[in-house]
Amino acid sequence: MGLDNLKPLDELRRLDQQIESVSELAGLKPIFFRLEEIAKANVNDFDVQLAVGDIKQHLVNRGTKLKEMKDAKPAAVPRSSVMAPPPPAAPPTVTAPPVVPPPPPVSPPSAPPQAPPMPTVSAPPVPPPPPPMPMPTQSTPVPTQGPWATTESAPPTIPPPSASSAGMPSTIQSRVAPPPPKPPAKPPQKPAAKPKQPSSVPKPVLIGAAIGLVVVIGLVAFIVHKRRLKNAVPSAIAVQIATTPPGAAIRVNGEAQCTSNCNIDLAPGNYQITAFLDGYEPAASGIAVVAGQPVSVNLSLEPQAQSLRIITDLDKGQVAIDGDPPADLQQGQFVLDRVLPGTHTVKVTGKGGEADFTFQIADAKQPTIAGPLTAKNLDAVLVASMGNQAHVLISGSPSKLAVNGQPEADTNPAGVDLKNFQAGVDELVIGDGKDQHSVKENFGPAPMITAFLKSDLNEGTLVVSTGEDDVRVFLNNREYPSRTQRGQLRIPAIGQVAVRVMKDGFDSPPAQTALVKKGSETRLEFKLTPAPQFSILRISAGTPGAEVLIDQRSLGTIGQDGSFSNGTIPPGDHIIDIRKDGFGPHRLPRNFRVGEAVTIVGGDSVLTANPTPPPPPPVTKKVEPPPPPPKPAPPPPPKVGTMADWVEPSAWKLVNGVWLNQAKGFIPYKMPPKGVFTFTVELVKGGSIFHGGRVRWYLNYIDSKNYAQFEMDNKNFWAKVISKGGKAQERTHTQIKDLGNQKSFTIEIDVTPEHIVHKLMVGGEWMTLDSWAETGHNFSEGTFGFFIQGNDEIGLTDFKFQPK
Repeated sequence: MGLDNLKPLDELRRLDQQIESVSELAGLKPIFFRLEEIAKANVNDFDVQLAVGDIKQHLVNRGTKLKEMKDAKPAAVPRSSVMAPPPPAAPPTVTAPPVVPPPPPVSPPSAPPQAPPMPTVSAPPVPPPPPPMPMPTQSTPVPTQGPWATTESAPPTIPPPSASSAGMPSTIQSRVAPPPPKPPAKPPQKPAAKPKQPSSVPKPVLIGAAIGLVVVIGLVAFIVHKRRLKNAVPSAIAVQIATTPPGAAIRVNGEAQCTSNCNIDLAPGNYQITAFLDGYEPAASGIAVVAGQPVSVNLSLEPQAQSLRIITDLDKGQVAIDGDPPADLQQGQFVLDRVLPGTHTVKVTGKGGEADFTFQIADAKQPTIAGPLTAKNLDAVLVASMGNQAHVLISGSPSKLAVNGQPEADTNPAGVDLKNFQAGVDELVIGDGKDQHSVKENFGPAPMITAFLKSDLNEGTLVVSTGEDDVRVFLNNREYPSRTQRGQLRIPAIGQVAVRVMKDGFDSPPAQTALVKKGSETRLEFKLTPAPQFSILRISAGTPGAEVLIDQRSLGTIGQDGSFSNGTIPPGDHIIDIRKDGFGPHRLPRNFRVGEAVTIVGGDSVLTANPTPPPPPPVTKKVEPPPPPPKPAPPPPPKVGTMADWVEPSAWKLVNGVWLNQAKGFIPYKMPPKGVFTFTVELVKGGSIFHGGRVRWYLNYIDSKNYAQFEMDNKNFWAKVISKGGKAQERTHTQIKDLGNQKSFTIEIDVTPEHIVHKLMVGGEWMTLDSWAETGHNFSEGTFGFFIQGNDEIGLTDFKFQPK
């Protein structure tokens, strides 16, 4: 073809272009042979094989078109060149082969072609030829699937092998008839026994071969098309998700997917798998889905701690559990965060009244009321709940019962399973008419026992819920003597009241009014928003490009319009420096107040250019020894980690100078945790009236079953080790003093391969919380990050990571 010196793909493009310029079927043969050669020479090149398949399909289409054109306009054939047609035969089909067997593969010649060997084709006797007549244009059905069904108007012939075709595969030789050979040098010696001519092979044989070629080409084109689609669109990968125990709701990147154990298909990428099951703490794990690698993940769910709370309108009273020494009610309430599995008895005594009951606790199951509820001079309501399930037992005679405005079955001594109960704030209305009373409280998803005890006083209960502790509450502009505990305050009241709340460091929400009725509870919800904790520095009409520093810490440069602003300045006295090469610097002491801006303008913001120094006097040159070679520059200090180095920095939102995050599960930091972390962390939203919230973070995080977990609140610090397939073991528990009701904590974590040391800032000094060292353990392996549980939300300020 004259194109052997081209690259395969370039030559294939040329061949593809030549196909449309071919006007005879015979002209497609050389292109087909060259395609075969290129395919064999590049067996392992997928791109070449793909292109060959496409061009073969083009060649087949062109051949079909040329054949149709030829059949539509048959050319006149001279009588002398027309041979007798073969005896009539039934049209061949793919499933019924011709009567005449196909010729065996032709071996390369061993002698010159002057005396070609006769084909070893077993053919039926040839009848005497009829008078010469023109060949019909269509003596047999012609397949339209490819150009090789026939290439001549005369009957097909099979020539003996020649030098040019000796190296051609036998399958190709049997499919394509080359030009007729030259006549032999001398006629046969016995005319009566004529040698069998190649044309004696019936036309159906050649048609069957052509059909086989078309089928092969079509199969190749189909396979190539499938592989092209496979490479063009990434296939989804099977991900098996299992939980212990099963039955958990599975979310992928926060979207509900299935109930475990289950299989889902995910495109390649990184995902966060989270499992939720009533009675269990949520569990999460990050996975990386890679093409061609099925993934499986197994999450172990830990049972949630079960709690007991007793809510009364008694000024004073005591609670005794399992016969232990009694504890005093606090603001009419008693809360026990962790109740061990088993059967427990409770007795509550107050001025002129008492109540007792028995209940049973089992891990990850709704509590059960195990005995009668007895009450003297008190109305008692007992609720055993978990998630959206609740069972209610009421002292006294059977009464009407409604939950959240919907009627329930009447109460009875055995209790009632509620239909309209849901996790969250629920209102229970008992009785009707003048004897009607109600309770309204927040029920979390964790299993718990709640007892409401009411005395027959001429008043109701006002519940002020703030979600924060130590909040001041004002009734009708008079401060109530108690403050919120566990996020709320219960106040005996009657009639119309106006309520407002206040806490340092928070913006005060609008006041609310409520009507409190006898024997009923009225609940007011207040949302406290943290007040700004930072000041603002602004510069106007300054020197463009000048660097701005505060206490020798760079904040950035002044813009080309002369302006600069930064809203993360801590309150207090600071030194501001403005400097630029070639200009005299400015140093400005300023005092910053929370939420206020300090503006620098005029002469303070504009730097004065330094005068140009006079040229130095001429210096007499003298020969100096060559300077010593420069010392190699020290390696640059390691990059300091910031808030921008979280794996998903977009999950953090800056609000009033605090970086907030309420994503569920593990929030990883992408820099290797070998160094010192310092930050101030606050549980902005979390916990409930049942238990205070905790801040949680992980180190040495290898996977969801191997990591170190640390937790703290304003009274305790816990350290746990999760290993051996996800089992948790408490390593240390430290009680913290002198924090009061503090909710934000300044923490330093020093991580090396040999140890992890935690320190807490208390009273302006660092206090060591935990120093963990263990022979053979590399503490800098894995990942550092925070773990956010349920609907919690954390806030970070002054975050920095100094690698070592």
